[in-house]
Amino acid sequence: MTVNLRDLYRENAMMDEGGRVVRRFFRTGADTGKGLNYVIIGLVALFYVWFCAMIVRSHEDMSMDISLFQMVVMTMILPATVFTAISGERERSTWDALALTRLTPGQILAGKLGWRIALVLILMAVFAGPVWLSHMSGVHNVHPGLHVALAQVNLLTWFVLVVCLGLFVSANTKRSVTSVAVLYAVLLFTLILIPILISMFDLHTEISRVEDVMDVFAWLYTKLHPFITLDALSQNAAWSNQGDHMEPWSPVQWATILPGFYVAQAAFLLYLTHRSLKRLCRGRG
Repeated sequence: MTVNLRDLYRENAMMDEGGRVVRRFFRTGADTGKGLNYVIIGLVALFYVWFCAMIVRSHEDMSMDISLFQMVVMTMILPATVFTAISGERERSTWDALALTRLTPGQILAGKLGWRIALVLILMAVFAGPVWLSHMSGVHNVHPGLHVALAQVNLLTWFVLVVCLGLFVSANTKRSVTSVAVLYAVLLFTLILIPILISMFDLHTEISRVEDVMDVFAWLYTKLHPFITLDALSQNAAWSNQGDHMEPWSPVQWATILPGFYVAQAAFLLYLTHRSLKRLCRGRG
């Protein structure tokens, strides 16, 4: 059956889920305190304006440092927005009712994915202000504009991958607590523990020193690691192409390749998630 974009988006009742989440966030009552969410948003906005003003005042190009901070913050925040996407429906016993509607698994997936991608774009836009303010207000542009742009493209595709990973985990677990534990465990293992193990066992990460299969894995893994790639771009001199540490590609070339790698992974995870949703719809949860 061919995919009809009109059915997936324009005539998809699930696309309103994001709107319901926003309305629920701004709903106040006796248990939350009247206007509490507005006060929080106001305080965050004041901090944001102050932060931008301090960036302009410093006259330093901290664009890549802010990008690294952005990666850490959003990588921590995004799983919290996605782990209940499917497992929460099953936990609240609302999945059976959803599966009995005329919505297809593709429509359900599109609805669950759509507003979360919109959230990623909004957060990217929020962080883009300080990043480019810092780059343009610096007396000396330490980081080339191309590096800053590539860093943002890599961040965008990485965050999309995190969201797709969260949907896949949520679709294959029955409880939200299991989803969030598995999701953060996967991120912890892939982003922190594996690099620690590579360092602990003294595996070579320079192409000129590769000796066996494990060295090849260590070299490739470090080049595909989002934090390491962003750090290499920020240093402008990592992965030196001179002397004994010659690499086949520069950090800029690797950063150009990585977004396609992340998008391919995200597409594969969406395919697996769609298969899981089809199975759940047939089994009614």
